[in-house]
Amino acid sequence: MLLDLSAAFDTIDHAILLDRLRDRYGFSGTVLRWIKSCLKDRPQCIVLDKILPRPRYLSCGVPQWSVLGPLLFALYIAALEDIISAHGLDAMMYADDTQLYIFMRKGHRVAALENVSLCLDDIMSWNLHNKLKCNPSKTEIIHFSLRFSPPEPIALIKVGHHYVQPTSVIENLGVTLDSHLTFVPHVNNIIRALSRWFHSIGRIRKYLSQADTEHIVLAFVLSKLDYCNSLLHGLPSREIEKLQRLQNTAARLTVCTKKTDHITPVLKKLHWLPVSDRITFKLPLLTYKSLNGLAPVYINELLHHYTPCRSLRSSDSNFLAIRKTATITYGDRSFAAIAPKLWNQLPLAIRQSDSVDSFKRAMKMYLFRESFFF
Repeated sequence: MLLDLSAAFDTIDHAILLDRLRDRYGFSGTVLRWIKSCLKDRPQCIVLDKILPRPRYLSCGVPQWSVLGPLLFALYIAALEDIISAHGLDAMMYADDTQLYIFMRKGHRVAALENVSLCLDDIMSWNLHNKLKCNPSKTEIIHFSLRFSPPEPIALIKVGHHYVQPTSVIENLGVTLDSHLTFVPHVNNIIRALSRWFHSIGRIRKYLSQADTEHIVLAFVLSKLDYCNSLLHGLPSREIEKLQRLQNTAARLTVCTKKTDHITPVLKKLHWLPVSDRITFKLPLLTYKSLNGLAPVYINELLHHYTPCRSLRSSDSNFLAIRKTATITYGDRSFAAIAPKLWNQLPLAIRQSDSVDSFKRAMKMYLFRESFFF
């Protein structure tokens, strides 16, 4: 369940926020007075046609794009997790995006859905008490299930005074998720978005140098290809090939080569890893961060060091225990299953890198040699 808050950052009540900082987090003295001075009587105005109107002083809200604003909002809404966990649901929060999760076993669907309804009622009450407004019309619900044995459809779920029908496709933080986690809609959305960028860049390509074109392509094309691409590991080759064709188009657009020219020398010249290797790059990087305390706790809990039954020469190789899974389509694609496999395949020197930057450099060179020098 993806909950939507209307103008979330603009409706933060300053008095409630300051009380919460003092009572829940222990802010006091100079620090609390400093935060209060940042919030109280903050002027704001809109300049139109070079006319500067008299500023208005805001009595609520925090600046969304400021350094402190998102942190204060997170502290303000963190108490909502207590309500969610009390109902036995899991939650993920990122800024004003709140996501609820529940695992439904066969035979317990009715009880689980009733629990969801009670939790949503308490969330709506909490939002109202804390002067936040939940927008039920933009709230989305999706039921993930195996595509081999889809369950019975879920009826309408009440959110506030509205009833929400579960959907088969949603967009969550820029990633399109379908009910069977095939990621085919996500790949198709990337193709549509990048096709528009190729058209726009192609219209001005003759006015740009290769260096400038490469900067534009990196900013607007490859960044889209790389965004959350670790989720795509294990997809059928036909879906990865679709993304590879997009990268090939971006490379040809950058160096002005013909469609009939072989693409491998072009990628090698630009020092671009193929799409499959760019996906592979992300997973060991996240693994390295997790093993070195730079990742969220829920990621750390998915990885375990390999401990042999007896003393072996490989005991000091920093291997991870490989988890057995029941399904190839879903289990083998999970981070807990694929991350240890990829990690254990890396040379020991890469796994023992002393910093994230050195790991990135070594990992990229390793994949680059594997792709272009065989």
